[in-house]
Amino acid sequence: MDPAKPLRNTRHEAFAQSVASGSTLKDAYAKAGFKAKDATQSGYWLRRRPEVNARIEFLMKCRVEASNRSFVRRQKTQGDLLARALQKLDDIMSADIGEIVDWRREPVLNSDGEVVEIAETIQVKDARAIPAKSRAAIRSVFTKGGALRVDLHDQRAAAEAIVKLLSGKDAQPASVTNNTTINAVNVGQMPAVEAAQRVAFLIAAAARALPTASAPAVIEAKPLASPE
Repeated sequence: MDPAKPLRNTRHEAFAQSVASGSTLKDAYAKAGFKAKDATQSGYWLRRRPEVNARIEFLMKCRVEASNRSFVRRQKTQGDLLARALQKLDDIMSADIGEIVDWRREPVLNSDGEVVEIAETIQVKDARAIPAKSRAAIRSVFTKGGALRVDLHDQRAAAEAIVKLLSGKDAQPASVTNNTTINAVNVGQMPAVEAAQRVAFLIAAAARALPTASAPAVIEAKPLASPE
């Protein structure tokens, strides 16, 4: 008899299904509709019938394979999400502010052509001119008091989040980064050595670029003076 096909005896099939699902022989025997004074003993002998045993082994094999496929799918999903999170955080951390705004210091002249002051202006670039990587650093864009304001994500926080995702630990203070030991880790398909090197680089980069924690930057744009 082909173990891939249900047993002809419906009670035997129900018994096999229950055992393969994790029920005890006694419970499986009762669930299948059998009645006996000693269900444990009766279930024991039914379990050892060749066709029943073959069917149970087949069902258990299918159950394990289904569990393995589900595990692989979960691992792939988690790996994809981790990769996306790391990419997003890396974009925030390494964004170039010069690709988002343009700031200038220009002389203001009077009617005689004399310089009376130096005007400082900030202008947010056209969204279409900002690279996608730098746009990731923008938390929100809004107007306040008639001026355009751009709220940026905290680059240091992004760097620390990358370190935590890769190492499972919080970033060490900048003052002790040179003495920090990075334990070998495996992240998805990333080799342990590569992950450790990346963590060390990010800690050092964050310490150099942003030595002290600060609130996310808010850029207030002022219109550039129109040339006369």
